[in-house]
Amino acid sequence: MLTWLDDYTAHMGRNLRLALANKVPGITGSTSDYQIVREMTDRAADRLFAADKLGIPCDETYEAAAALWPFFRRPDELRGTGPYACAIGAELVNLFENAAAPPEIARAADQLLKQRITAYIDIADKAIRLGPMLQIKAIVVARVPGEAEQDMPQPADGWRPSDTNRLRIFVKIGPVGRLALGTIKWTSGGGAIRCDQLASSFLSELADASWDPDDFAEKVENLISLALAYSVVAAPGNRERLREGAQTMRSKMDRAARRGWKRFTLFQVERLTAPANKFGWTDCGSTEGWELTRRISVSGHFKMQPCGPKSEQRKLIFVSTHYRGPVDGVPLHKISVPKAPPNQLT
Repeated sequence: MLTWLDDYTAHMGRNLRLALANKVPGITGSTSDYQIVREMTDRAADRLFAADKLGIPCDETYEAAAALWPFFRRPDELRGTGPYACAIGAELVNLFENAAAPPEIARAADQLLKQRITAYIDIADKAIRLGPMLQIKAIVVARVPGEAEQDMPQPADGWRPSDTNRLRIFVKIGPVGRLALGTIKWTSGGGAIRCDQLASSFLSELADASWDPDDFAEKVENLISLALAYSVVAAPGNRERLREGAQTMRSKMDRAARRGWKRFTLFQVERLTAPANKFGWTDCGSTEGWELTRRISVSGHFKMQPCGPKSEQRKLIFVSTHYRGPVDGVPLHKISVPKAPPNQLT
């Protein structure tokens, strides 16, 4: 399997087939995993829409499944644009993982999200760890409908762009070497972080003791912005479409289809790789702080650098830690030795 989404489809399809074969119309022992999960996400989206429309509670597991709904639809069914999916490896993760995303980068990512139904980021094995044996495997980002839109878009409706800046984020976590089925989710902009039962179990048993939900959410949102902004400006040589399987792999459950599936993906995913110059990043491990002179230390950061004719194009670069100000400038802060408090004893 080339992506977490393929592994998830195989796992859910196999389990649901055993439970539903010959009990639900259209599902038999030969129904493909893809078709079964397609039906599952369709029903989850319908259930979520009905709950929103009627104002009634809905099992939260439907929300995570409904977020995958666009990836199982044909272009003609979406009647507009499709979802976006990319895969990033350990090299890109190392460059992006602890970096902040300035407003210009967040805007570039937001523009892509406004033009797509949802976005999916596939993470390479062991690239992001939450502990020695716990990892992040996938991130799904869905836009929350704005107040002016009133209702959630019904699956049967055509897609339409949204101006809301609120995003619903689903992070898939699991033990290294096993399928990541735990879900951590929240709404961008400071929404409360919620974990399903599996994610709570994984975090309690396998996460580092220093795991901080708020810090985790901020880092993931920065990673999302950097990855999606880079997907907008990456050079053709740094993007590659993963090998996509034929339609027969989606519709059949025979042995040949299962063998072929291991070498292909059932979805449209592009792999992003870091440019040869690492965005201009040098001394990545530098931890230099402020210099106590008027030569101010500027922390390393990413930015969208103007380039091309008339500077109309943009490329993602990293600006390394550097100093600004006159070489012979006076100290920015005075250095003084604290005095001992006066003796109050008489």
